[in-house]
Amino acid sequence: MRRGRVRYRHDDSESTNDSFRFSATLRGPSRRDDDPPVTGTFAVGISPRNDNAPRRAVDAPLYVVDGGGRRLGVDAVAFTDPDADFDSALLDYEWRDIGNGRLVLTDNRALPVYSFSQRELADGVVYFQVNGALLHQIITRRYTHTHTPV
Repeated sequence: MRRGRVRYRHDDSESTNDSFRFSATLRGPSRRDDDPPVTGTFAVGISPRNDNAPRRAVDAPLYVVDGGGRRLGVDAVAFTDPDADFDSALLDYEWRDIGNGRLVLTDNRALPVYSFSQRELADGVVYFQVNGALLHQIITRRYTHTHTPV
């Protein structure tokens, strides 16, 4: 093992542990013919990595009355993360360049919102206020796995 002759290759599953059985015999001048082989189980701990990008779970237009607004929820905006043991409610959203409106708190529409979690969407915390034409507007979004509450 010290010389790098033993290697372990993970099967790219979402498992966090594995093991394999081994058998080793002593070699060299101190070896005796009646020395039994050493057997055992080698435990492997696996640190999972985020190797799957979040995927859009809702693919529908957001209908809002011109000059009005709408509470944003997971029925309008939602992503899932296919990585095992990841709570999609922890996904973060960051929105910029909303030329036809702004994001604000549902309970305090004077307070702008620039980032929020999917859990906050589910809780109805985020509201989209329209202040212009709705057609042909581009909204840039970014989502991550970390979160700082609104």
